[in-house]
Amino acid sequence: ELAGEQARDDRPNEPTVPSGWTVTPTDGSQVFLLSKTFNNEKITIESSFYNESVNAEGAAENVGSMELTIQKNNEAIVCALDVEDDELVLDSIMHVGDYKTYNSTLDSEERSKLYGGPEISELDQQVVGNFVGYLEERGINDDIAKFVLDYSSFREQKEYEGWLSKVSNFTN
Repeated sequence: ELAGEQARDDRPNEPTVPSGWTVTPTDGSQVFLLSKTFNNEKITIESSFYNESVNAEGAAENVGSMELTIQKNNEAIVCALDVEDDELVLDSIMHVGDYKTYNSTLDSEERSKLYGGPEISELDQQVVGNFVGYLEERGINDDIAKFVLDYSSFREQKEYEGWLSKVSNFTN
């Protein structure tokens, strides 16, 4: 099975990391990080493997989400983003006044109690447009969305091949 997977013609290739970004995978994990700096800001995108599903019209689409953090000093903006058909979709924008505490001492239940910001659909379109422009200036755009989808496919294949090898070695 492993040899067959490795010989497949349609095996995903490792995509080129967008300029300025660093990708950090963790072997054995579905999660990978993208990071970069922009001026005095530390930007991190945490993503996991995306899944292909079939929408109501019967078309295949990739679905999944990622968390974007833009940290400046001890403050941060934390956004939930989706990628749908190679396009980035903004789900939420949260401001974190004390990022060190948020990141190191709050558990997921405590984080879920924080104000996550208004519904994006309820924001004035100019506010949303300005924020999208802010993100694009930092390289957070449809190109990064496409990279996340492509890299997710590549990593999932690599993890699957590693799993096949480990299970085969274990059972032999």
